[in-house]
Amino acid sequence: MNRILNSDISPSPIVFNKTYDSELKRKDIFSNLFEQLLLFDNIVLSTDKDNHSLYFLIRYFGYENTLRLIKSGYISFYIRTSIIVHSKGRQLADGSLDESTIYQQPPIIGGSLHGSDIDIEENIYRAIKPFKFDKKNKEIL
Repeated sequence: MNRILNSDISPSPIVFNKTYDSELKRKDIFSNLFEQLLLFDNIVLSTDKDNHSLYFLIRYFGYENTLRLIKSGYISFYIRTSIIVHSKGRQLADGSLDESTIYQQPPIIGGSLHGSDIDIEENIYRAIKPFKFDKKNKEIL
C-alpha cells in the first residue's frame, strides 16, 4: 500500500482561523490533497490535539464527502504528539516586537502531548463540536 503523510491542513492552532480565510489557500490545499489521492492509496493527515484537519475537511469539503473518504480508507489521521515551540518576542500594542523578552531563554523548547490530548474519541469530539451534529452523526464519526 502506498501512503503519504500530509501536514498541509494542520497549522499552528494559534494561526488556524487566519490561515484559511483565503479561498486561494483553501484551493491550494485541496488541489494538493486530490493530487495525492490520485497518486497514493492512502493519505495520512497529520493533525493536532484539536484535530484541525478533520474540522477543515468537514467545514470546506462537507460532512458526507469527508465521511466517504474516511470509510473508503483513502484518508486516515495521525495525531502529532511532539511539540516544538519558539519565541520571537512579545508583541507590543503598536504591533512591534519586544525581542528583549527572549534573552536568557532557550531558543527552542520541546514537549509532548499525552492523556486526553491524544485520546482518539476526544480528538474527534473537539473537531466536530462546532458543527452541532446530531447524536447519530457524531457516533458515525
